[in-house]
Amino acid sequence: MKKWFLHLMVILIAVFSSINLYGLEIKVETAGAKSLTPLEHSIKTSVLARCISKGVDVSMKNTLDISISQIGNILSFDAILDTKPPRAFHKDLKTIDEIPKTLDEMVVDVFIKTAPAISPRKKKALISPGIVAPQKKEGHIKYKNLPIGATSITVLGEKVFISDNKGIYLLADSGLKLWWKAPRGQEPVRLYSYKGSIIALTKDKDEFKGYMIKNGKTIDQWSSTIIKDGDGLISARLIVTPDITQTPNRWTAIRVIDGNPFIPPQGSDLLCTISAD
Repeated sequence: MKKWFLHLMVILIAVFSSINLYGLEIKVETAGAKSLTPLEHSIKTSVLARCISKGVDVSMKNTLDISISQIGNILSFDAILDTKPPRAFHKDLKTIDEIPKTLDEMVVDVFIKTAPAISPRKKKALISPGIVAPQKKEGHIKYKNLPIGATSITVLGEKVFISDNKGIYLLADSGLKLWWKAPRGQEPVRLYSYKGSIIALTKDKDEFKGYMIKNGKTIDQWSSTIIKDGDGLISARLIVTPDITQTPNRWTAIRVIDGNPFIPPQGSDLLCTISAD
């Protein structure tokens, strides 16, 4: 009995010792679809394994926040690494089956593509004896957890904007600062950066509305669904049919609002045509 207990203690010590080697903290939050909740722990473990397999330094003292939320018929996958400036990843998924591939894309985009390149021709500077070379340290955002239930994220220049069901926030070193408050009864569900402004798509009961926002103020708005597609904006209204009719909802004809967007076929589910920034 004592021998069995000793072996168990050795195994537990080895496991917990290995866990402490990982400075990278991964947090996964799901919303909207109950089928996603049981996957949170598996996603966290899978991300850590993918990072290690791709050579990512998981000893870094950073937090990776992953949010997967269901909006209509799509799954919004968002990830933020709390470096300075923050590193972010966003993609819209049609099914849960796309999550494994998306995790690989996220690891590459957040940890590998954004890592500073080292030139092989760069020579090490000569330092005189007694002089300590300055050490460049990567800054860290002071907070670890987002205090909101994020619904969407976009980047404009070097600024990161995050929305919840009340408004849009600007991500800063000190935390989140309310940048735009949604009209009463409306919930922001999607953000886009477009020509120096932010396009916000909000949900008001069974209707969608669009807003163009600059410097935290609304400069234009639409009583329809506004989607950034390609190099422009398109619009259509969702016609919701009563449940008792058992007929599918349908969209009105798609209109070009600005620019030269890609126009999907008439009758397409506009929300399912959303592409990542």
